[in-house]
Amino acid sequence: MNSMLKRVVFDTNIVISGRLWSGSPRVALDMADAGLIKAIMTEELVDELISVIERPKFAKRLGFLGRSPQDIVSLHLNSVEMVETAPDVVVEIADPKDVKVIACAVGGNADYLVSGDPHLLRLNTYQAISIVTVNQFLILAPQLNDN
Repeated sequence: MNSMLKRVVFDTNIVISGRLWSGSPRVALDMADAGLIKAIMTEELVDELISVIERPKFAKRLGFLGRSPQDIVSLHLNSVEMVETAPDVVVEIADPKDVKVIACAVGGNADYLVSGDPHLLRLNTYQAISIVTVNQFLILAPQLNDN
């Protein structure tokens, strides 16, 4: 595998959307599944994914897909590199729960953090990590491996 692959943190909202529906989040996750980029996660983000996907509001969609929450998490983890959370990440952000996403990006030397969260997107960058929407990411995608 190319060690120059761009390293990407997908926020939980992108993972849920991309694993349960089609559209831009699915396209971005398909890039990771195909080995075109390297998706990274921490244990904290895996725990968050599990707790969110087990919410009752997703039960009908999971049933329609014939998948359990565990199926979706396992599928996602197949194309993810686990990394350690960066310690002592300090960032001014409206929702303190978002710090763990940034700590994953820093700890995993991410190039991009892809999110739909306005609190994160408002930052634009953090320590040279580009914080972008999934659509912004897909616009950048054709050039990702040219650098």
